[in-house]
Amino acid sequence: MSIPQTPGENIKVKIMEIKGKCPYFNSVGSEYNLENMLPCNLCLKAFHTAYPYYLTFLHGGWFRWARRKNLVIAQCPGPDNSLVMEMKLITKEKAKSVAVKIIGKRGTCQKGHSVGDTFELGPENSLNFCPRAFDALYPYYLTLSSGKEAQGAGQDSPSALVACPSHFNTVVFKIYRDEPADS
Repeated sequence: MSIPQTPGENIKVKIMEIKGKCPYFNSVGSEYNLENMLPCNLCLKAFHTAYPYYLTFLHGGWFRWARRKNLVIAQCPGPDNSLVMEMKLITKEKAKSVAVKIIGKRGTCQKGHSVGDTFELGPENSLNFCPRAFDALYPYYLTLSSGKEAQGAGQDSPSALVACPSHFNTVVFKIYRDEPADS
C-alpha cells in the first residue's frame, strides 16, 4: 500500500443522492478530494477553525468577548502542530470578506503555512465546495485520514454516508478512504 503525501490525500467524497437544487452539487456520482477544494490551498484544519468566524463577520455579527468588533484570534485544534490566526473583517464598497493572517505557529503545518501567510475568504474567491457540507464531513475526514475506521450504525467502516445539513435541499455524500491497489 502506498503512503499518501499528506494525511488526507487519499480521502474522497462521492455524491450519492441529491434532492432539491443545490448551488454546489448537481451530479450524482461526482467525486472530490477535500484537500483540493479549499480556497488559497488553505489547510483543512485552518479552514475548519476560521469558517465560523468568517460566517459571523460576513453576516454582520461580532463577538462580545473580542477586544475589536471586526477582529478575532483563533487557533487550529492540533495539540502539537497548530496555527494561530488573526481573522479580520474587510469591507470594500459593499462587498465583505475576511482576511486570515497566520500570526503564530507551533510545530509543522502539513500544508507548510508559516507566520505571515495571509488568505482572503470572501465572495470574490468563492468556495468550490459547500461549506455546510464540509463542516458535516470534517469529523469523518479527520477519523479516516488518521487511519481509523469511521463509526456509525453500530459498526466500524472505511466509509460513511453523511447528509448535508442544509434545510433547503438534501445531498448525501459517501466519504471514504481510497486505498490504492497493491502493485
